[in-house]
Amino acid sequence: MSKFVDYFFISGLDYSSGLEPDKYAEDNLHVSPLERAYKGKVLAHYPENVQYNPFDESAVCLFSLPCGLKFRTQKHSVTQAPNFHSFVITREDGKRCYGFSLIFYEEVRNRDICSAMQTLQAMYITELSSGLKPRNLHNVQVQGPHSRSLPRHFKLAQNQSGAALTYYDISKDKLFVSKSIGIITQVAYVQAAKIFLENLYRCVPKKSTASGLSLESYVFNILYEVSICSIQYSLICNHHTFE
Repeated sequence: MSKFVDYFFISGLDYSSGLEPDKYAEDNLHVSPLERAYKGKVLAHYPENVQYNPFDESAVCLFSLPCGLKFRTQKHSVTQAPNFHSFVITREDGKRCYGFSLIFYEEVRNRDICSAMQTLQAMYITELSSGLKPRNLHNVQVQGPHSRSLPRHFKLAQNQSGAALTYYDISKDKLFVSKSIGIITQVAYVQAAKIFLENLYRCVPKKSTASGLSLESYVFNILYEVSICSIQYSLICNHHTFE
């Protein structure tokens, strides 16, 4: 029988590349750095290659993070349930494979990335304060055409206004970035893929689960020990977590 999963992958921020604008996103320099989309990368995939289904890194990166990399702070709902979606990759010869991605937010502990975000924030505020409004920026209040102080638009109100949510202060805020874990399959078993990824996500902070098994063991299991069912059989994925 054929394997259920061809690849397991992880997509997210490549710390060695820094912050690069997402070339597939619209021109978003008119919004604050926290609202912009940045370039992601497939950080790892296992196995290295499947002969009948070569790994398409650019397609997987594009579809696993369809909105690009997004940054948030603790003022956003970064701890809410992750978002699951599916996608289809169609090759030039017409063959298809199916992808499933679970997107969540991970805290950025790299000082260089945090400093880069702070620099982008300072440049954006300076541009607003000097009266050089970025393109397509509407209804933004500034304190004067030559003021270097923080625009009223960014004053942090007690009710956490929309403007406050888009402001990042490296001395006070925690920075988070979107990340994806996912699988590539030959058959669109959507619910089974969703349950597996959600359960794996719940175990991410742990080095091992209560059963004593490592996270790698579950990835190995789904890659090499779960097969596509024959006719008249069905695939059952338990809703219980790995814990």
